[in-house]
Amino acid sequence: MYYMAHIPQGYHANMAVQLRRHGLKHADWRVMATLPYRHDLTIGDVAAYAVLERSFVSCVAAALERRGLLDRRMVHVQLTRVGLSLFRDVMQPKFAERLAEAFYGIGQAGRTQFLRTPSSMMHNVYRAASSFPPELNEEMAGPAGRGPRSL
Repeated sequence: MYYMAHIPQGYHANMAVQLRRHGLKHADWRVMATLPYRHDLTIGDVAAYAVLERSFVSCVAAALERRGLLDRRMVHVQLTRVGLSLFRDVMQPKFAERLAEAFYGIGQAGRTQFLRTPSSMMHNVYRAASSFPPELNEEMAGPAGRGPRSL
């Protein structure tokens, strides 16, 4: 678990530099990154996918809405055209670069195994807690194309 704690810490520090250039924080990224892949999400759904508290996601969504990046209709939230463009044209490529840096020197078999192991661990932890993680579709699951329950 010690190593697993350090991986996201370093990754988040690297991403923070990219996000600051666009006036975004890590929580903004986590909220925005859930929306291009799913439609008709509520704040509660976004909170589950982003693994953040619902009340915090509501505050983040309000701030993104004020910036014109997010549209919060009655119950559902979605990226605006400006938000989707920022995500696809700027943030997604930067995310891919940071991910490539993290996996530097690790072949496809190593990447697949790396993604499979924590996915299985996450499923085990949720099962032990008698709850289930939100399902991820293949596009969100990343290069190995495996969501938490597809193993």
